Amino acid sequence: MGGWCVDTIHSLSSKYCGYNGYKCVMYVSLVAGAILAPVLLGALSRSPYGDNVVLAFGLQSICGIILAFFNGAMLPLLITIFPRRIRLTSIALGYNIALSICGGFSPALATYLVNSSHGTSSVGLIVTVLSIFSGIGVYLAPTERYKEDEEEDGFELNSEA
Repeated sequence: MGGWCVDTIHSLSSKYCGYNGYKCVMYVSLVAGAILAPVLLGALSRSPYGDNVVLAFGLQSICGIILAFFNGAMLPLLITIFPRRIRLTSIALGYNIALSICGGFSPALATYLVNSSHGTSSVGLIVTVLSIFSGIGVYLAPTERYKEDEEEDGFELNSEA
């Protein structure tokens, strides 16, 4: 479902953003995640229905949809910025290192934030900080796709034949 939503939003945003339509989707999802994660976790922790499974599932679903938007735009963008001969290695190495660092330290950091009386909503600040770093990465990403694939195949996609 997230992939379909990303394709729909990308087609709308590419009208205004051109090739950088994926970047527009990523920026919107980063801002939404950075703002909503602490708010949703705070709402869940302060709610008298905090033990309500349906409420927790709904709030986590909202966060999951935002993440699906980001990942749905990130992967096609990553594929287009690397040459074919090193594409899989480059994506796998960078993605897995980042996922290991962020996913490995997040539970320990979340436990520290909750135990040091910052409250459960402070755990959402982890998402906010990671969104800022991701936004910097999206900003620094190349704005044009890698052209080697067209030259290796012996044809150009924009040929006027």
